[in-house]
Amino acid sequence: MLSDLAPSEPPALEERVAFGDVDSSDLESDTEVPNDPSGNAARRAKAARKWKMYSEFNGTLAFTPIPDHASKFKHWKDLLRTEVTSYSKVSKDAYRWILRVEDNTISDESLKTCKRKWDPLDSKIRTALTKVAQGEIRTMFELLAEEEHVRFKRQISGVYMLLMVYRRFQSKNSLSQFYDYTDLSKVTL
Repeated sequence: MLSDLAPSEPPALEERVAFGDVDSSDLESDTEVPNDPSGNAARRAKAARKWKMYSEFNGTLAFTPIPDHASKFKHWKDLLRTEVTSYSKVSKDAYRWILRVEDNTISDESLKTCKRKWDPLDSKIRTALTKVAQGEIRTMFELLAEEEHVRFKRQISGVYMLLMVYRRFQSKNSLSQFYDYTDLSKVTL
């Protein structure tokens, strides 16, 4: 006769292990094996340690002022990517995450909210962008933040703010800058 909870069965939903303020259900594991609860617990513990790294940072995040001319945008965008990746302790993942802003296949709505593990970095980006915004961009941020607050009772996402800056400087359907080296090579005299 088997007990109520056989050693091969995973614990019930009520018995989930909590790591700090993170529920084990927040820690995604691609390799959950129903017949290996001790291995699953070890994988969840490892995921919890990795998850904690998403909220640990190096130094302070500070961006250069948002350019006022399109010719300076490419350099500013490169500096921003470098700042974000060097600031985060999971720099490779942060680089892939920040590149989502430039991906046209990702909807605006998915950039307005981010996964829980990216919340700390997203809020740092929001703060840094708010500090360097001036003129029309600052007004745009204030309007977007107010709209987000009124409609959804939440703060605006930092990556969505960044998307709005990128869109300000885009010249075609892609999020590329106005002029690139390939554009210059097409010029004939």
